[in-house]
Amino acid sequence: MLFHINKKKIEEIIHTLINYTDSSDSFDSNKCFYIKINSDFLHVIANSNSIAAQIKTKVDENKIRLEKKGEILINALMLKDVVSKLEGFITIQEKNNSILIYDVYSKFELSKKQTESFRKVEFDQHNNVFSVESKELKNVIKNASVSPSAANENTTDRRLKYINIKGKKEENKIVLYSTNFSRFSTDSLNVDNVNEFDFLVDAKSLKKLLPQSAPKDINLFINEDRIGVFYDDIKIFLRVAKEKYLNVDSLFKLSKYTEVLIEKSEFLSLIQKVYFLSSEQKKIYIELNNENQMKLNYEVSEIGKSETISSSLTVNGPKVKVAFNYVYLHDALQTLNEGLVSAKFVLSNDDENKCTRIILKSTENDSNIQIIAALMF
Repeated sequence: MLFHINKKKIEEIIHTLINYTDSSDSFDSNKCFYIKINSDFLHVIANSNSIAAQIKTKVDENKIRLEKKGEILINALMLKDVVSKLEGFITIQEKNNSILIYDVYSKFELSKKQTESFRKVEFDQHNNVFSVESKELKNVIKNASVSPSAANENTTDRRLKYINIKGKKEENKIVLYSTNFSRFSTDSLNVDNVNEFDFLVDAKSLKKLLPQSAPKDINLFINEDRIGVFYDDIKIFLRVAKEKYLNVDSLFKLSKYTEVLIEKSEFLSLIQKVYFLSSEQKKIYIELNNENQMKLNYEVSEIGKSETISSSLTVNGPKVKVAFNYVYLHDALQTLNEGLVSAKFVLSNDDENKCTRIILKSTENDSNIQIIAALMF
């Protein structure tokens, strides 16, 4: 292999694809870029256990000049570091057991890795294609990703690190669900002619599905074993798991509840006002009465306490006294549309004085629903 590439072009490729490698993986090829070039295209591929990405760039004299076709496997972080030190057109050359990377002034020689160790990836399998707006898809993923306990690496139930994605043919929707038992999130994407499907994807990887540089309109595809996007010269997909997700239907079965209608900005202002920084205590107490009033309390033993009240809301239902985790409540509210929010405080069927959870959604968008479990007093 021997070719020359414009520094700006290869830096753009590295910047995008390095997010799809895994520098901490024990499998060495998952830390690498697989680079292949022929007379037509330069292929650069990143591949980890749950996600893969490819940038396919046309060979031309302005950005890429080919002398000899071939393929190499190279550590992604090492390539990024070397390229940052070079200028102008950069030469990448395979020579015996080494890879040479150089410009007019500087040269680096890296040990060659065996390309056979790289798991080959097929990027041309994309049936069931939908044209979607990247901003809308990003928002749906973000809203449905509030709940997975990705930070809890010790959980034994790996479904809690996954997002459930379902195709609902009758509703023409792709629906995303996630939970970590303490909270639940869902949002949906409206598409035409969607088939029925039901699978799981890794929550952390799903957040990487769309690069920051994605254009307004992209193509979303869903196959039996993958979900992905493609646009311009980029293709990215996640591998799916066919495990059964948790049954969340009971969360939406309401017989007794108190509903509060309040502006999102007002609700956020109240919880931010009453909460003062503490690493020990995240519990906020909320009281509702029939006088369209909400009282919030917060207390940290031996440090202090606070209280705030608002009447800029309407309350419909029995009195409620309940506690929630401040972080969960704050994060859930942040995902909702601006404007009026419906907050349903769900009461226990056995004890109407006991609130079990809160269901939050915007009155302007009922597809984004956030549910938070109540805390013990």
